[in-house]
Amino acid sequence: MHCCLCSGRREVHPDRVRADGWGRPSLSDGLHERIEVASFATERIRLDLRLEVGNDFADILEVKTSVRDRSERIQRRHAPDGSLLLFGYGQDGFTAETRVESTRPPQRPEGDHLVWEIDIGPREEWQVDLEVPVPPGMGVTEPVRGDVADIFHHRVEDPAARWLARAAELTSDHLGLERATAQTRSDMSALRLETQVGEERISLPAAGMPF
Repeated sequence: MHCCLCSGRREVHPDRVRADGWGRPSLSDGLHERIEVASFATERIRLDLRLEVGNDFADILEVKTSVRDRSERIQRRHAPDGSLLLFGYGQDGFTAETRVESTRPPQRPEGDHLVWEIDIGPREEWQVDLEVPVPPGMGVTEPVRGDVADIFHHRVEDPAARWLARAAELTSDHLGLERATAQTRSDMSALRLETQVGEERISLPAAGMPF
């Protein structure tokens, strides 16, 4: 997803208005992302926030070589008010879809773009939450009971953080190796799916091992 701020035809200067996207990219019941806009101007500002959304449905192994163009088979079934963007793909019996849900419908949905018309006063803030649910049948057994703000402010337990606390750590006199291992642990806490096999709960890498 790509996001930009514009006032009229000009990009808004970051010293006056800033937009931040933040969230913990964890695969529980889906991906949660929040976009916040904060004004540092002394006057009221009207601006457009444009979010471009897309999915090429590339296989994880393709990113290491070249991505096959699947655009002719990608279908779009977006909600007229922009509260939902739905991308679907199918070939030879295989189907996949990506849903992007917005808690604040945009004033101008334009194809794969969501455009919010923001009227923000001095020192005011504006925000929108985006949800990308995990498709049905993925077998995720431990969703986060709260939104991205609840996780950020530690109001709910985060399964990814709990998994990270239990994961093995490496201590070494080689600082580079220690940092690389710590980053790998952090990556694996996000790139995983927890599922149930019989009576045992196991974690599987969602996008390949980060090595």
